[in-house]
Amino acid sequence: MINYINGYKSINVHYGVGDNVNLSNMASRPFIINITGLQGNHPTSMMFDSVEKALQTLKFKKTLDTFQLNNQWKAIIYGQIENILNSRNASEAMALGKQNNILWDSYTKWWDEHSYDIMKSLIKISFM
Repeated sequence: MINYINGYKSINVHYGVGDNVNLSNMASRPFIINITGLQGNHPTSMMFDSVEKALQTLKFKKTLDTFQLNNQWKAIIYGQIENILNSRNASEAMALGKQNNILWDSYTKWWDEHSYDIMKSLIKISFM
């Protein structure tokens, strides 16, 4: 479906109802990005099968970069990253990323302010 917003064409992208699903962050679209710090301090090339799975992984990875965490919290965050990486699909990764008992309010606020730009970058990279 194509709409017009402020004189510009707008394309509805909604995975759940089948509108342009190939453009969705939930679509199965393998791509590779480099992430530093998941396996030592060296960049690691990681393949993701959806933008959503990469987004949720980066959400928790950013927590490791932002906060001084004790070993117990580091283990929890690394465990959640592992759960996301092993999730069966984008919907499962999204559900794991929304588990509110893991992230702190101060970080959630930062994430809410920056996640759009991160998502936009990941979507672009996934089509390269």
